[in-house]
Order: sequence, then C-alpha cells, then structure tokens
Amino acid sequence: MDSCKENTRTNNMFSTRTGDRTMKDKRTATQNEARSMPKLSAISAAILCTTSLGANAAPGQLADSPLFLSSNVPANIFFLIDDSGSMDWEVLLSNQALAAYGGAPNSGNLDFSPNNDTEIRELCPGYNVLAYDPSKNYTPWLGLDSNTAPYKDMTTLSAARWDPYYTATTNLSNHFYIPWVDDGDGVFQAGECPVPNGYGGTLSRAECDAAPNCVPVSGLSVAEQVNYANWYSYYRKREYVAKRALSEIITNSTARMGLATLHNNNNVRTLVTDVDDITTPVDATAQANKLNLLDNLFDINSSGGTPLRIRLHDVGEYYEGNSGWGPSPILPASEGGACQQNFTILMSDGVWNGWESPGVGNTDSDNNTAWDGGLFADLNGGVSNTLADVAMDYYERDLAPSLPDDVRTITGVDNNNAQHMVTYTVAFGVTGTLDPDIQPGDAGWNGWPTPVSNAATTIDDLRHAGYNGRGSFLSAGDPQQLITSLSNSIADIQSRTGTAAAVSFNSTSLQTTTKLLKASFNSDRWSGDLIAYNIDIPNNTLGGIAWRASSDLDSRSADSRNIITFDGTSGTVFDWPTLTTAQKNDLRTNSSGSLDNEATGMARMDYIRGERACESNNTGGTCSYSDTSGGVFNTKTLRPRNSALGDIIHSSPFYVGAPSTRYPDNIESSPYTAFAQTWKNRPGVSYVGSNDGMLHAFDENGIEMFAYIPNLLYSTASGDGLHDLSDPGYLHDYYVDLSVTVADTYVDLLNNNNPEWKSLLVGGLRGGGKGVFAMDVTDPATLNTAAGAASKVLWEFTHNDLGYTYSDIRIGKLNNGKWAAIFGNGYNSDPSGDGTSKIFIIYLDGSNLADPVILETRQGSITNNSCDDPASDCNGMATPAIADLNGDGTIDRIYAGDLHGKLWAFDLGSSDPLAWKSAYGTIPAPMPLFSACSSAPCLATNRQPITEKPSVARHPTRRNLSTAPNLMVFFGTGQYLSPNDSGTTDDQTFYGVWDAGSGDVDRTQLQEQFITDTSTTQSVEVRTITDNNVAYTTQRGWMFKLPTPGERSITNPLAFGSLVFFNTVIPSSSNCAAGGDGWLMAVDMFNGGEPGFQPIDVNGDGLFNIDDKANASFTVGTKTSGIPTESRFISDRRVTATSDGTVLFEKIRPSSPRAPERMSWTNVER
Repeated sequence: MDSCKENTRTNNMFSTRTGDRTMKDKRTATQNEARSMPKLSAISAAILCTTSLGANAAPGQLADSPLFLSSNVPANIFFLIDDSGSMDWEVLLSNQALAAYGGAPNSGNLDFSPNNDTEIRELCPGYNVLAYDPSKNYTPWLGLDSNTAPYKDMTTLSAARWDPYYTATTNLSNHFYIPWVDDGDGVFQAGECPVPNGYGGTLSRAECDAAPNCVPVSGLSVAEQVNYANWYSYYRKREYVAKRALSEIITNSTARMGLATLHNNNNVRTLVTDVDDITTPVDATAQANKLNLLDNLFDINSSGGTPLRIRLHDVGEYYEGNSGWGPSPILPASEGGACQQNFTILMSDGVWNGWESPGVGNTDSDNNTAWDGGLFADLNGGVSNTLADVAMDYYERDLAPSLPDDVRTITGVDNNNAQHMVTYTVAFGVTGTLDPDIQPGDAGWNGWPTPVSNAATTIDDLRHAGYNGRGSFLSAGDPQQLITSLSNSIADIQSRTGTAAAVSFNSTSLQTTTKLLKASFNSDRWSGDLIAYNIDIPNNTLGGIAWRASSDLDSRSADSRNIITFDGTSGTVFDWPTLTTAQKNDLRTNSSGSLDNEATGMARMDYIRGERACESNNTGGTCSYSDTSGGVFNTKTLRPRNSALGDIIHSSPFYVGAPSTRYPDNIESSPYTAFAQTWKNRPGVSYVGSNDGMLHAFDENGIEMFAYIPNLLYSTASGDGLHDLSDPGYLHDYYVDLSVTVADTYVDLLNNNNPEWKSLLVGGLRGGGKGVFAMDVTDPATLNTAAGAASKVLWEFTHNDLGYTYSDIRIGKLNNGKWAAIFGNGYNSDPSGDGTSKIFIIYLDGSNLADPVILETRQGSITNNSCDDPASDCNGMATPAIADLNGDGTIDRIYAGDLHGKLWAFDLGSSDPLAWKSAYGTIPAPMPLFSACSSAPCLATNRQPITEKPSVARHPTRRNLSTAPNLMVFFGTGQYLSPNDSGTTDDQTFYGVWDAGSGDVDRTQLQEQFITDTSTTQSVEVRTITDNNVAYTTQRGWMFKLPTPGERSITNPLAFGSLVFFNTVIPSSSNCAAGGDGWLMAVDMFNGGEPGFQPIDVNGDGLFNIDDKANASFTVGTKTSGIPTESRFISDRRVTATSDGTVLFEKIRPSSPRAPERMSWTNVER
C-alpha cells in the first residue's frame, strides 16, 4: 500500500465555517426568528478582504474553498432592475399558452371573481406561470420589513399582506385557484386549464364549491393555506418574484453591491458599498449597508416604460466615475483596484423602449479594439446605440486608466485585463426571434438582428448585450427559473483551476509500469478529476495519461453506479426507498430551509448520483419526477456541472494493492505473512474523497467500483447537507475532503472471538464535517455491487469534542491488544465541547464508539458555546505521529501539535488504557514536551500554531536510559486554515526537538541555524543554511526561522536517511495576487543545518556536484512557482504537486555517499 497523506491547507474565498457550525447553519438557526442573519457568500467573485489575526485567535473561521484561489479584493456587483409598469403585473403567460391562445393578454392583475374564461385561466399555473401552483413550496423573502421585523410565513388567510414590506393585510378566505390538469409531459397544452362548464364565463367563490376543477383555498389543509398565503404575499407579482430572488442573493453575499432601477421610483438607488456582514468579526458598517440595500430593494415600486439602454449607460458611467450618482466604486490602487472585477446584472421582463439615446455609437461593429467585430457585431453592420452597443462600450473601455491593468482574464471568455464592466442580462417571461439553442458561430446562426423599439428583437438585443459584455444571457420563463437564473449569473462570476492534494503512486518503487495518481479540480462549476499518468523516468517528468476517472463517470448512467450510504446502524444502498426520513428530508430541503415535495428530493438524489437531465443548462433529456402524494418535479433548475465527478481538493488518492506492511510475524497469533501471501495478487484500488459528497473507489483502469456517502453529511440546514450540491446558488462546500488511511489490521469484526487480518479503511471529512468512518476493503471483489459494498461499512463516529476532522487518521496496534484509529480532534469543536486539544483513539472493531479513549491536554477554552466569542481561546489537535519504541509492532508513544503551539508526547506504553496520558505532567495538569513561540518568553500573543504531523526518528548518539526515549521530533509551525491566514506575516519556525525524558522545553534550549543565502543557481532560486553545532549535553535540539514574511510549514515533514525533508508555503501578500509559492527544503537531522553533502539535484542533470551548489555551499532548498503540497518519495525522487497544477520531480540524496560521520538514524515512526 502507498499512504497518501495530505497537507492541512484549507481555504475560503467566499464562505466560512465558524467555531460551532457553519455560518450557513448559524443563519438557519436564527432564520425562523429573524431572517436577517446572512449565510455564506453567494457571489463567487466576492473575494474576501483579509486582516491579520492575533496569534491567540485560533483558528478563526475555517475556509470553504481553496485559499490559494482567492485574491483579497472583493468584486463590485451592481443590479439594474426593471421597475417599469409591467413588473407590477400578476399575469405572465407561458410560451405554450401564448401559442395555444393567440391574442390572449399577457398583462394585468389577477381577478379572484373572474368574469370571463381568460380571467379564469389566469388562475391556473399551466397557463399563467405566476399563478398559484400547489406542487411548489413558497417561502418568504429574506430580510426585514419596513418595521424591521423578519419576513415570516403568512399563517392566517384572513390577514395576508398585500405587499410584504408593509403591514397592510387582505382577506384571502374567498380565494380559489384552477389546477393544471397536465397530461404528464410538464408542457402546457390547450384544454389543460379547463374552465368549469355552465358558469357563463364568470365564477364566484360560492360557485367554486360545486364547480369541477376549482379549488377553494379555505378548504385546504393548514399547511397548504400557509403555502397559498405565502404565494399571494411574496410571489404573485413579477416584481415580487424578483425581490424574492434578490433578497436571497444579497442576504448571502460578502461582495460590494449596489442597485438601481430604470426610474428610481421611491429613490431606491443604492451605490456600491461593502455588504459583507458575514465574515467575522462582523463589520457594523457593512451590516448597516446590507440592511439599507435590502430596504431599497423591498421599496421598489414599478411604473413607467422600459428605458434599458440609457440606464445601462448610466451604470457604465458610474463605474467610470462620470455620472452624477457619485464617485466610481472601483477601489484605488492601494486597495486592489488594479485587479478588481466589475459586474452589472440587468433584469427585465419586457421589450425596451424610450427616446433617450445612450450616444455610444456602433461600438460592437466599429472594429476599433480587439474586443469587437466578428461574432460580436450586428448583422450587416447593424445600427448604433443598441443595448448591445452599450454593453460593448463599457466592456472595451478602460474605466480606470490611472490604474495598472491587472484584472484577471479567462481565456476565450474575458481576455480584457483593464478595468471594465462585464454585463449579465436576464429576461423574465419574454422571448426574442432568435433560436435559443443556436449560439453565435454555430451551424444555422444568421447573425444578430436589428432591434426595433417595443418589438421582440429588443429581447434579441438583450441577449446580444450579455454576449458583448462577456457575461451571459439567461432566459427565465417562470418564477423558479428567474430565481435560478439570477443565482446562476452570480455563481458564474468566478473560474479557476488548481491542485491542493498530494500525488500518489501505484507502486513503492519507480518502475516502467509505475503510475502517478493526481487529483485536481476546476472551480468553474466545481468539477474534479483523478488522473493516472505514466511516468517518463529518463526525463524526470509526467508521461501520457493512462486514464481519467471523470471519463468513466460521465459515460455512465446514474442508476448504473454503485452508491451506498449509512443509516446509523449499517450500510445501505443510496436509493429513495432505503433512505432514512432524516436523509430524505435533507434532499427535500430547499435554499430557504423548508421542505419541498418528495419528487424534488428524488430529483436531487439522482442529481447526486450523476443524473444531468434536470440541470438548468441541459437542452436534452427529460426531467420528470413524481411521488406517491401527487407531487411533481419537472423543471430544469438544478445547478449545472461540467462533470458528474465533483472537485477533489485536499483528499489525496490512496492506492491499495497487495499487502506490504513490515509487521513482525509474531505481532498476532495468525502470521501476517500468510495474509500477505493470500492477497499477493489483489487488484489495485484507488480511494479518494470528493466534494460531491462521496468517497470514490476506482479500479486499476479508472472505473468507479463504488462511492460512499457518509451519514455524517446529511443536514437540513439551509446551504448545508447534500441538497446544497444541486442548488443553483451553490458556491462551494467541503464534504469528503480528507485523505483516507488504509491499513492491514487484526480485528474481530464479527465479535465472535475469531479475529482475522483485514485491510480497513478509515476516513474523515476535513472541512466537510465533524466525524470519521470505517470500511472493510480487504476483498475488492465484494465491492463491485452496491449491496456488497454496503455490507462492508463498519461504523461512523462523532463526538462533542470533535471539531472539523482535519487530522489524518493513524492506524496501529495498541499495548492492550486492540487495533485502533488515532487522530487529533481537529478544529472548532462542537459548542457543547470544551475547546481544548486532544487525541481520540477508536478501536477499529467499534467496541468503544460510545466511550472512546481520549488523551487530554487541558489546553484551550470555549466561552458562550462558541469559538467565535472573543473570550474563547479554542484549541485543536493536528495529525499525530505514532512511534514503536521497542520494535514489537505496537504503539508506545504519540506525538502531536496543536493550535496553541504545544507539541505533546503521549505515553501509551502500558497495557491499561487508563494509564495512557501525556508523557509529562499529571493527568489533571498535562505538560507539553515543547512550546513553540516566536520569541521568549512564550506568551499567548506570540505562540506558533502547529498544524502538521511531526516526523520522528531515534537520536543517533544519545542512547542513555536517563534520557529515554531519546527521540528527535521534527515539525514546523504556521496556519493556513482561515481567510485571515493569507495575509498574516507572523514569524514561523522549523524545529528539531530532542525528547530526552522531560518536558516543558522552550526555544531558549535550542541551537539556532540561519538561512544564509537565497540566490539563483542554474536558473533555480535556492537556499543555503548555517552549520552550527548542537551541544546535546546542554541543548535540546535546533531551530531556524523561516525567513520570508508569511512563510510557514503546514505540510507533513519526513525524516529520511540523515535528512529532514519539508516544504514551506508563502501565500501571496499582494491584494491582486492569488496563490503564492514556497520552498522544498532538506536539512541535516542532527543539527538542522547544512548536511555536509549536496542533497538535491538542483539542475536536473542526474548528478550531485558543484553545479548544484550556491556560492560554494551545499544548497538545502529550491523555490516553487506555486504553493507546494506534501511531497511523496519514490526511490530517489521527491515528487511534489503545486497549486498551479504542476508536478515537480527532484532527484534527491538522503544520505552522504561517504561513510557516515555519525551513527545512523533509526526511524521509529509507524
């Protein structure tokens, strides 16, 4: 087996996890009381500004997206909303209704005492898409009304609000509606909204009682009456639907936002301001800005014409700083304006008109820049001053010529790096003359028609404006599609690719058949891949691709996949009949936190299985679901994806082949060698977690064998759980983001006193949740069916003191005879926990799940049940290292670091678990082996967090019993977990500490080395270091400061040969730079200095000689162009993936080619 442990980097560019739960959970918890608490950012371009936290604020908000993707500059997003008279209408005919009833009015308001057949049909949702539809769930707006009270369900028919922003009510008791008698195809046809016969075109409430196909609202159940009243108050008007959609987008935003309408009725224009009231600590000004923006949204009053052209021109002038509205919202250079992105989202329900000309000319056809002409130009030269011309003018014009041009570009989509306006357009209930399925440049494309005021060609111009503005055009035919379209326009404002997981190999030595496994992701719709590469050994690089996992999944039908889950007791198939009620409720939950019908839940379940038919951009296939209660789901409104395989970010692939662990054969009564012989030809399987909610297992050809969805992930919290994956406003969450560990163990899984050798997999969620799970993966043949794989799920575990499980899992045998999973408690533990760092020990047979072994530190605190409380000092333990001191195969000692900078040694030498404790101090008052601080004395304000697994080796010269256990422990400090971490520049250090039998060591007892030179050798930037002697008679090890501001060590080091190999990370400090770089280091174990020989082949010529030196000194580090992940070592190569997707191969020499000058090192780590 090849262990694929990952680094502990996490991230967040848009959304954050708090100390007790996600911000999304936090909003949901208060939403029923006051729907003003925001959830996560719904704006993918709304990059968070970061500030440096004090050293004692550990760990802060945990990021929900890769930190290295984000710059520090929030985007400007401006909404231009149609407030023309038509937005006040309550009638919006479906396209099929317009075709079936030519000449029928597509305007006006509903009459609940209809006087003709048309008015009766307008009460039917098949005909009028704004009419009440009992199959849909109507939820309140988000925010506060004019009395600063939260919007709530309308629970009384006799007192439903006419306009939810104001308190005036009306009585709905005499209302009724006409059901849509659909033939099952989800498409309206003439006759499917039948008018009751015999009523002469009029219909009263009293007549409705006896009339066929008429439903009195007063006869509905209480829940249905609330749903109807919510529809009436919050959805019946075109304007109301827009307010519902925008209230959710604004509430969930961390961006800079503004709003204007076509007529500025009620003076609702709101200039762009910071509305990030989500990131903690909460900015009171931003909070007030958001409330003001929402107030103005709710106060929109629709009347008048539709002068789209001149108003879009006004927005462009505002961005350029030439309008009377106020100064440009583009930030100055000192705050990142050079790379700030600027967006406008224009929403309209009608054809444009108005006599005012924007005066921009024929900008899309004048060929005066690289951005116009060609497919962007009008047909046959076209005309001037169209809406598309306005969008082009402010796209190709440099809106801030005094700023450097550093705006991020997207090849083939938006290639302009100057400050410019990107335009998205959304049409609600209107269609143009162009075929929506034929795109510019496609076969059958005949060019952009000339728009004529008040004609359908102006809708084509609206589409043209989205194309010219390098945004997009979205057409919404009904209320849900409008909400989806606006959410999609927001979610489309970001796209990057990268790698954050370490690579893996299908072999322990470098051979011609060796494959390198590399996980990756693309944040444009958050897809992922696991790719197997051949290795070009002579050229030290990747060869061709052997297989892609995404290719298999994208060619499979959803029902052909073997997907399993856990019901709390045992593994089950992931299918609607076998799901628990709680699991079904998760899938039924919508973005507002309320439950949709079961048909919608089934659609979301199939979406997770990989079904694409109901995605909003799907033009083929049939989206149709129904449940036993008559509920239906048949709208293509689910989040679009690029692949069925979700993003793989921090979970490194783990390859399991033939058993190969070097256990002593007498470690158990049944010899391990016999087990290894039995399975010597076991087919290889690669396991990797993904943020599509699954642990995936792929065979040696990249074919998915099964996928597992932990029960730990299900949640009905808004913006959380599996349902969030299909939400069109989804940005990013972590789900199964931790690397798994697979080990050969001797366990009694059947509890029949007959233990057996088994290969067990243990995994966690990292930023996805607070828990771990286990499976038996001994026999791949049993994993090829859903039922077979489900039978191999062993258990899931969570605990109040368990935080987000960032700790990798360590597996081994204990001195009480049990085999166990050992892990740190992670970060931001449950509100009912104590906020301290600790180690969990779970027996793999599941016998102590209810009462786990917990090794306490008593370090940390939590106040008011929240790690976000300023009085809290929450702590958390990182990945532990386990050590076998006497070579008998059992774990005698554990080393682990925490966020307070404490390095702990735990003594597990006894056969009695009650005696397992910190090696130093007492059980009531444990003492760390070492405290890491940037200076002496060690204080809460200068402590250095430890977020990586230490590496352990036996000291080469110190063997006295008086200084036992005589182990050297190697580790670095630093944190890269929270958005605030990117900008921190606190000093961090790499340490080598001698565990000599006493604790409470500090930096004053260590010998310091210094990075002496950073220069360029053979076009590679390299480092050298001093070689100061460590006097182990009086000193307890060595250290050296990481010299670059912001540099930190967050990936696991490795003691190998006589060297310590480790990587460092330097996040970009520029407002306008994402990502960063780092160093690949190798120093002497004994003193942390120069090894005395050249350890790295710097120039890649396969030799270690003078050409690799720098200024006559041996080089100990090489710089990377991206952020390095944890390195993997195979034969004499160090292989490292970086955040920009590069895979680096370095030839290394871990030991001196001459006779060793010091006693050899012995690695005791398991």
